[in-house]
Amino acid sequence: GLDGSVAPEQVIGRGAPEEGIFTTLHALLEPDDEVVVLAPCYDSLRNVVEYLGCRVARWPLVETPEGSGGRPGECNAAWDLNLDALKRMITLRTRLVIVNFPHNPTGFLPTLDEFQAISDIAQRHNTWLFCDEMYRGLELGGTPTLISAADQYQRSIVLSGLSKTHGLPGLRSGWL
Repeated sequence: GLDGSVAPEQVIGRGAPEEGIFTTLHALLEPDDEVVVLAPCYDSLRNVVEYLGCRVARWPLVETPEGSGGRPGECNAAWDLNLDALKRMITLRTRLVIVNFPHNPTGFLPTLDEFQAISDIAQRHNTWLFCDEMYRGLELGGTPTLISAADQYQRSIVLSGLSKTHGLPGLRSGWL
């Protein structure tokens, strides 16, 4: 929870992280809902939303020339978030914002202030925040691990699993 701990009854285990995506999106979404998805992304984060008859609004990472607009010396210097674009994309029909950090495939990691801004935007619009944290713990270049969305925003759902961070691809176990 927001105090830095998640109670066992707040965790749902799945045979595979993919089941977590499927379960969450089926539970939260109705046809014609709108979903903002950070792009690029893992295909299922977008495809299941479309399958359910929802409108997908792609919120693209912004590619920046190294050293201008990025964070020089950091592994994600060539990428940035456009938080103003996120604010403009959310409508009265937006039910969910989907992000994944560390970002797959770029490795981008927002600053704590940027991540807080994403949570604040979602909260202002009373939308759910789904954060794919499959790569949490594998930050590039010694970058500190970002706070979990579960500890940042009450209406967040976090996805994780054993295959990436723990190097156990044969054990497809995951959790929300």
